[in-house]
Amino acid sequence: MCGAGIGPISTIIGKVVTWIAQLNQCYTLSTYISLQVKSNLMADEPITRESILDGQIQALAETRSHRLRVMTDDERIEMVQSFLDDMGEEESVLVFAYGSLIWNPALHFTRHFPGTLLGYQRRFCFWTILGRGCEDNPGLMLGLEPGGDCAGLVYEISAERKNGELDILFRREMVSYAY
Repeated sequence: MCGAGIGPISTIIGKVVTWIAQLNQCYTLSTYISLQVKSNLMADEPITRESILDGQIQALAETRSHRLRVMTDDERIEMVQSFLDDMGEEESVLVFAYGSLIWNPALHFTRHFPGTLLGYQRRFCFWTILGRGCEDNPGLMLGLEPGGDCAGLVYEISAERKNGELDILFRREMVSYAY
């Protein structure tokens, strides 16, 4: 599946990759965030845990378009819980990063290591009004599509921190139902 050479945790990565593939065709809201949050933050200020948790990203998505369906807090909580329900309580979480999550994860993780997502490749496949463009002329962003492979980083989030860290990850990456 993915994470070749990683060993016993490759099963967990495969589970995460399968879950991501079920949720979306393109997995790159992080690019939108790096561009759009700057309109509310200082131009040189990166996304932080605080800017994610205080709702700045969701507020940007809500004000950008009346056609965009933004995930509610209850929907996000339910989705995170559904993901957690499929895991053991003592099981850590592995997150595959290939875009801005590499240089600015804003997550607390126990370790990170190179990884390759087999069977998916980066492509300009995601039309958006959030990170680029407008309703009349949406912009094109990179996402993941079947075929090829994608190099990136894998972050391991400890079992003790996975609830809070997945909430932050979903607030950042799952703002809308573009996936």
